Amino acid sequence: MNIFKDDRGKSWFDIFPELNINGQVNFNISYPGTIKAFHRHKNQTDYFFCLEGEMRLVLVDSDTRVIYLSQGDLVQVNPGTWHGFQVLGNQPCKMLYYCTNKYNPEE
Repeated sequence: MNIFKDDRGKSWFDIFPELNINGQVNFNISYPGTIKAFHRHKNQTDYFFCLEGEMRLVLVDSDTRVIYLSQGDLVQVNPGTWHGFQVLGNQPCKMLYYCTNKYNPEE
């Protein structure tokens, strides 16, 4: 398991490495006001599940969608879709998410 921490929050990557799956399960805590800029994945689907807090997620492909997530909401982000988010409110946003590909720094 890898951990990343900065002034935006903390992330734990591949928290269940012993699972026999192609992808990985990650957990993220983002602090209030945090914005994570747009990015996309060529061959990966992301599934975001909000455990606590609120965020605005923006998805851009053939159109632009703004989705507001709070506890219990699940969103699928398809390959090629630009996406980014902003934490709303005064509490951290906690997200559990599954990526269909394991992170490979060489790609």
